[in-house]
Amino acid sequence: MSISEYPLEPELISHIYNRANGNEKLYLNENHYYEFMYKYTKYIEPIVDTYAYCLLPNHFHFMVKIKSEEEIISFFKKQNPMFSLPEGQGLSGSLSRQFGRLFSSYTQWFNGKIDRKGSLFIPNFKRKPVEDPHYFTQLVAYIHTNPIKHGLTDDLHKWTFSSYHAYTSLKKSKVNTNIILDFFGSRDELEKFHKNYNEYLMDLKGLELE
Repeated sequence: MSISEYPLEPELISHIYNRANGNEKLYLNENHYYEFMYKYTKYIEPIVDTYAYCLLPNHFHFMVKIKSEEEIISFFKKQNPMFSLPEGQGLSGSLSRQFGRLFSSYTQWFNGKIDRKGSLFIPNFKRKPVEDPHYFTQLVAYIHTNPIKHGLTDDLHKWTFSSYHAYTSLKKSKVNTNIILDFFGSRDELEKFHKNYNEYLMDLKGLELE
C-alpha cells in the first residue's frame, strides 16, 4: 500500500504532507500562508486534533490525530444533514475528500489572486501512520526544523508558519500541545530535543549530506 493510499481512520495519528506541482510555490506572501491556515481551520480542524505543523513555500507538513467517529459524523451531518456512510464502508473516503476540499478551496482562492489556472497541489496527498514512539518524537522535530533543513532560516523562532511557537510560548493556541509536552515531560526538554535535532541537521549541511 502506497503512502498516498493509506486510509485515514478515526483515532489514527498521521503525518500528512503534500507539495506544489512542479517548481511552483503554494504561498507567495504572508497573506497566502494565513489564508491556507484559515481554510485549514474551516475544513480540517473539526475532524482532527493538530499536534504539529509547518508551512514552507512549496510544501507543508502536519501531524494530526483524527477525531473519534462520533465527532466526525456529527461534523459531516452539520454540513449536510443527509450525510450517511455507504453500507459496509468506513470514514476513510470522507476524510480524504475533506482534505481535498481544503486543497481545492485554497487553489481557487490562490488562482483568483494571481490570475492563475489549473491544479496547484500534487494529486493524492501523502499520509503515513504514526505508530512508533521513536517516530512520534522524531516527527515533531522533523516538522518544526524543516525550514532550517531547506535553508529558509537558521532559527526556529524566526519561522512564523510553524507550530513550534505554540510549544515554546505560554499563549493559547489551536494546536493541541498537551500530548507532545506530556511525552517530552516539559517545554525545556522539548526545546532541548529540537536544539539537538537542529544541530544534527547543521552537521549534515556541513558534510553536504541530505
